[in-house]
Amino acid sequence: PQAQSDSEPDGKATALAKTRPPMSPTSPKSPNAIRHNQLPPATEVPLVAPLDFAMMRTDLAKLVDLAEGDASAERTCCLLLQALRWRLSRTPPWQVREHHANGMVEGDIFGIRNSGSIDAPQGPDPVLVKLLQSPSALILEYGLRLICHLLNTDNGRSYL
Repeated sequence: PQAQSDSEPDGKATALAKTRPPMSPTSPKSPNAIRHNQLPPATEVPLVAPLDFAMMRTDLAKLVDLAEGDASAERTCCLLLQALRWRLSRTPPWQVREHHANGMVEGDIFGIRNSGSIDAPQGPDPVLVKLLQSPSALILEYGLRLICHLLNTDNGRSYL
């Protein structure tokens, strides 16, 4: 005889209850155990290829300027900002994330080094200013998400 179920008025057990036995969190087949067993050790995680931050900075500046009237430029700019953010947020060990954040800081991804200095020549606005003053709400959102992830690191906070 089958046990009376609260969700089934006629007393029939659901197919899910019949096919899936109860699983404890410590079971080797639990989703958490499988996920943790599949992660490689931190020493085996390869670093991704280095980026040319000077080129990224100029591309971001151009895309932000073009995005006001061009939907494809806006989308490309958002995808570039998302890829930079994912570089910080989706890399497994925190040491690699710190490495990527330090690369962005050293590469001056937002073009803000020496831009506030009196001795610096007055050139174009830094990319950070263009992102924050963008008329596109999407570019502003994606830019702020990247900034927040960069602010999670010590070097990122001192840079910004």
